Amino acid sequence: MDVGRIVCPQPWVLSQRKKKFGPQGDFTTAPNFSALFGQCIAEQLHEVLSQLPMANILEIGPGNGALAATVIETLATLGQPISTYYLLETSPSLQTYQRQHLQSISEHTQTSCQWISEVPENFIGVILANEVIDALPAERFCITDAKTHAYQGVTLKADQWNWEPIPIPTKHQTSFTQLITNHPQCLIHTPYVSEYRPALSEWVTPLYQRLQQGVIVFIDYGYHAAEYYHPERTHGTLRCFYHHQQHDNPLWLPGIQDISVHVDFSALAALATQNKLDILGYCTQANFLINLHILDKFNPQIDSQEALQKLLHPIEMGETVKVLALGKNWPHTLQGLQGRQSIL
Repeated sequence: MDVGRIVCPQPWVLSQRKKKFGPQGDFTTAPNFSALFGQCIAEQLHEVLSQLPMANILEIGPGNGALAATVIETLATLGQPISTYYLLETSPSLQTYQRQHLQSISEHTQTSCQWISEVPENFIGVILANEVIDALPAERFCITDAKTHAYQGVTLKADQWNWEPIPIPTKHQTSFTQLITNHPQCLIHTPYVSEYRPALSEWVTPLYQRLQQGVIVFIDYGYHAAEYYHPERTHGTLRCFYHHQQHDNPLWLPGIQDISVHVDFSALAALATQNKLDILGYCTQANFLINLHILDKFNPQIDSQEALQKLLHPIEMGETVKVLALGKNWPHTLQGLQGRQSIL
C-alpha cells in the first residue's frame, strides 16, 4: 500500500503529450475568452507605468501568451512604451509556444520580451499574476472533531485510489495550528474538509521583497479568509478540470487532469503587510473590469456577448474571481479598484 498526498501541480507541470490550449485542453482562462480582458488590464497598467521611472512588466505564468500579446498591442495604441516585458516561465515547451505567439507582435511594436526563471532583484514596474496562485501546491486537511486533525493522503488498494488520513507532517504543525487558531469556525461542523498552502510564504515573499517600486496585481479564483473557511464550506474548494468539464475528484485520471485550489486572499494580503507592501485594493473581477470600461470597449460586431457574460456574470467569473493589488513606494490609487470593494 502506498500512501501519498494530493497537491496541486505547478502551473507549468502539464503532460507533454496532450494539448495545453484550445478545445482539446482542460480549461480556458480569461485572456483567451476575449481580448477585452487584456485591454482592460493594459489600461490599468498604463495608469501605473506612466508614473514610474521604468515601464517594466513582469507576467508570472503567461500561459499561451494571449494576455501578453493583448497588453503589448493595447499599450502601443495608448502610446505607452514598455521598457521590457518579462515572462517568468520555466517550461521550455511553453517558452517556445510563447515566443512563437509574441514574435510578430513584439517586432511590430518594438517591444523587448525576455524570458526569465525568477523575479529580478530591485524590480521596478508592474508584476502580473493571472490564475497562477490557484495552481500552486496545496494541502488538503480533514477535521473530524475538535482534537482530531489529519491531512488527506491517498492510498492505492486493489488498483483503486482512495483517500486515507495521514498525520500532519512535523514541518507543517505550526502553520496548521495557526490556521485552526485563526479560524475556529472550521470546528463548528465536522467532518470539515478544506485546503491551505503552508508554503505560500516561500513563494510570495521573494516576490514581495524583490519589488523595489511599483504594483503587484493578483487575479484569481478565491475568497477572503472568513468566506474561504466558512462553517458551511465543509468540502473545501478543490476542483478538477478535464476537457473543460469540472468535477471534484482528483483521484480520477491522476496526472492528466488539471487540479485547482482557490486562493485565500487574506493570506496573500497578510504576507504583503509583513513585507511592508501596501494593500491598494481588493474587489471582484466584474467590479475591476467595469471600472476599466469593459462595457464601453465592447463591440458587438467583434466581441462575443457570451465571453463578456463569462467575464462579468456573478455565477461565472464575475464574482468568483477576485483582484488584489499591492504596492511598494506607490502613493496612488488604482482606477480598477475604485468604488465598492470586497472585505479582505
